[in-house]
Amino acid sequence: MSHASSNSSLRSAAKFNLDEKDKSDILVYRYRVGLQTSSQEKLCQELDKEPGLRCSKISIPRGHSRVEVHHGDLFPESQRDLIKDKPNFKSSVASVMLPFTVRMRRILFNQHKDLYIVSSETSPNSSPTTSDTSSSHTWQEQHITENDGTTKAVPGSV
Repeated sequence: MSHASSNSSLRSAAKFNLDEKDKSDILVYRYRVGLQTSSQEKLCQELDKEPGLRCSKISIPRGHSRVEVHHGDLFPESQRDLIKDKPNFKSSVASVMLPFTVRMRRILFNQHKDLYIVSSETSPNSSPTTSDTSSSHTWQEQHITENDGTTKAVPGSV
């Protein structure tokens, strides 16, 4: 591994509290993609390649077959206090079913204690504070209704 990528891994590992040298199996849930096994080492490498991603971690209760992922779980613990008062903080965004082998390893060998959640960081361009939400800027004004009842986007409005 080159010196530059080593420094990058250290930053990603420090930012998300990961061990970039740990090669043991972990469960990774990619938001809106699915569940897979990986290692903290591989996860750090992926996070370094894609700076627009963030990683968080929640504990998997022993004996459970599903893990509920809430909106607040998408954020690293260091950022959760900043958003805990948001109305959708505890909204469920996914119910992740754990494979049978994972459940058995969790029960019998106390493996897979945590679920690592990878999601994209929110874009400042999609933030409500930067979007035009005035009453004169509505969906109806951005679309033209065709004679057959279908809608067509107005050029330059979307």
